[in-house]
Amino acid sequence: SAPNIRIFPAISGAVGMARQRYPRNITPIPRVTHLPYPILSARIPPKNGMKYTVGIEYVFPINRMGGIGLGIHYGQTKTVLEANEFSYSYRILDDENDILDYKAYGCDVKESQVINALEIPVYYQIRGKSVFLNIGPEIAIPIKAEYNTTAGDVELTGYYPKYNVELKDLPNHGFGQYDLAGNHGRLETRVTWGINAAVGYCYPLGTVDINVSVYAKFLMNGYVDEANYLEYPSNIKSLSYVVGKQHLCSFGLSVGIGF
Repeated sequence: SAPNIRIFPAISGAVGMARQRYPRNITPIPRVTHLPYPILSARIPPKNGMKYTVGIEYVFPINRMGGIGLGIHYGQTKTVLEANEFSYSYRILDDENDILDYKAYGCDVKESQVINALEIPVYYQIRGKSVFLNIGPEIAIPIKAEYNTTAGDVELTGYYPKYNVELKDLPNHGFGQYDLAGNHGRLETRVTWGINAAVGYCYPLGTVDINVSVYAKFLMNGYVDEANYLEYPSNIKSLSYVVGKQHLCSFGLSVGIGF
């Protein structure tokens, strides 16, 4: 039989979730030679978002019952992170080579993220008379990722363990209260991989097939790479860097045309 090409000009919706790696302040402070190093404590619950994709796939038939599928998708994921309260400590060396613990205490922070990525699924397809099942790995390559903080406050303080001195209420020197609304920028991203699966129904319509399926994906590491939440003085970045390791789960409905 001829190879089956499935084109997806339609939008598929999904729900995304983000989970924190360090729910408690359990990471020990390292030796000075390991600087810089963050210590964090946060309670950031998973939040839902939306995902939209368009793409094209090609199935190389092995027999009447199935084949190997390869595709390329362009997707956009929109998620929201919220934190009622969190703390973050970043140990650095100041201009005098003294150890400084740069600390952040945040509350009521809300941040939206938009990530555009190329997704390359490779899967094995099992086909019946009208139904099909796809399952296999997927590589995701971020193209553009941005964050925008819409609400929240953070207090930045500094502590010199050598002198037992704490610095605060010095906004001109990077220590003080800051309103995070409007704080935005680009996210540090990485190529990641995951597992995708779909089950669907193939409805013949003249010379083409209408494919309707439900799918689920799980990215092992999420799109956002690890980075420092703070840079002295008073350079505050994405809440994702407080969360740490993230897993992105998505599921939804896909509609396509098969030739």
